[in-house]
Amino acid sequence: MPARVVTFTAAVIAGGKSSRFGSDKRWARIGDETLLARAVHLATALTAPILLLAEPRAMPAAWRAMAVADVLPDKGPLGGLYTAMLNAKTDYVLTIPCDMPLLRKEVYEILLQALPSSRPLCASSPDGLQPLVSIWPVRLREDVFAQIQDGDFRLHAALDKAGAHHVNMAEAWTGYTPDVFININCAADLDKIKGERA
Repeated sequence: MPARVVTFTAAVIAGGKSSRFGSDKRWARIGDETLLARAVHLATALTAPILLLAEPRAMPAAWRAMAVADVLPDKGPLGGLYTAMLNAKTDYVLTIPCDMPLLRKEVYEILLQALPSSRPLCASSPDGLQPLVSIWPVRLREDVFAQIQDGDFRLHAALDKAGAHHVNMAEAWTGYTPDVFININCAADLDKIKGERA
C-alpha cells in the first residue's frame, strides 16, 4: 500500500503590534526586502499553500498568499496559529515568524522529515525552544482553542500540553549557525544584522 501523502500549509505569523520596535516592523527592510517579504519568500521556497496571518492588506500578486485576520484578535501568536488551523485545508500547519529574517528553509525541511506525527514538531537551539518555528497537526485546533478560552495565550504552554517533539537544529543540521534564530524585537536588533551584512 502506498504511503499517505502528507500535506501542509505555511502560515506566516505577522500580526504583532511591534510595540518594542517603534513602528510596524513587518515593513522594515534588510536590503531591498521587507521582513514580511523575506518570510513570504521562505514560505514560497517550501512549495506549500501560504496563509498570511495579518490584517488583510494589498499584497504583490506574485506572493500567492491568502491574507486572513485573526478570528480571535489580540491573542498573540497562538491566536494566529488557531486562525491558520481553521483556514488550512491540509493535515499540518507550519509556522513562519516574520521577525526572524535569517531563518532558512533547511530548518523546516528537517522538521518535515519527521512527518507524519501526531504531535507538534518544534525547532530548538542551544539558546532554547523556538516555538514559532514549528509544525502543528491541524486536528489539534480544538485543543488550541480551549487553551485560548482559558486565557492562556502562551505558545510554549500549547507545545507542552501537546507533548511536542523538539528538534535541536545545532545537532540535526550541519549548516546550523546561531544567527538563524535571531529575532527582531527592536530597531537595534535590525541595525545589528544590517551592520553584520554590510
